Amino acid sequence: MQVILKATTACNASCRYCSAVPEAASGSRLREEDLAPLFEAFRPWLDADPARKLSFVWHGGEPLLPGLGYFRRAAEEQAQAFGDASDRVSNRLQSNLLLVDDGWVEFLRGFVKSIGTSFDLVEGVRTTRTGGPIAARWVDAVTRCREAGIPVGVVYVIHKRSLPRAADLYHFFRNLDERGRVRFNPLYPEGRAATGATDDLSLIHI
Repeated sequence: MQVILKATTACNASCRYCSAVPEAASGSRLREEDLAPLFEAFRPWLDADPARKLSFVWHGGEPLLPGLGYFRRAAEEQAQAFGDASDRVSNRLQSNLLLVDDGWVEFLRGFVKSIGTSFDLVEGVRTTRTGGPIAARWVDAVTRCREAGIPVGVVYVIHKRSLPRAADLYHFFRNLDERGRVRFNPLYPEGRAATGATDDLSLIHI
């Protein structure tokens, strides 16, 4: 079973075609005191069949925003809730990686099975919340994670302004990872992208 957990709906980035609903900027979060009962609710299901496995996908917003202490507590609550069945429980993370530093890498290498992330070479499409660049921080975080042995999968959203940059995109991602672990998804009208604010990026309006 795969369970998607919205650690928070807040985000420190601003992606023009974000698939989150516009109301997601409210910044609600999964409270620390709710972690234990949430994990405990899945223990009977896991115990019912020794072949069952459980995967939690930490999502957002930007799921790392609640902080390292929050996730350390999540790891402790999981260990307590699942006990000797913990080897059948895994965690994955979907993150923009802007907060990743040595402390996060050290924790994540023992907590997550893999990380998923997105990136865009086209200027102005993906930025920090205040409009700043993210490229250098993102590349550094991906490099840190992979050097620590954490698998990182990359998604690229294809949009109208990226089509003329096909060669640039190929060389960038090839240099980032010679094994080519990149998934290309077309921009689709969901969340912010469904409001008309991204018509200049839409593949439908080429």
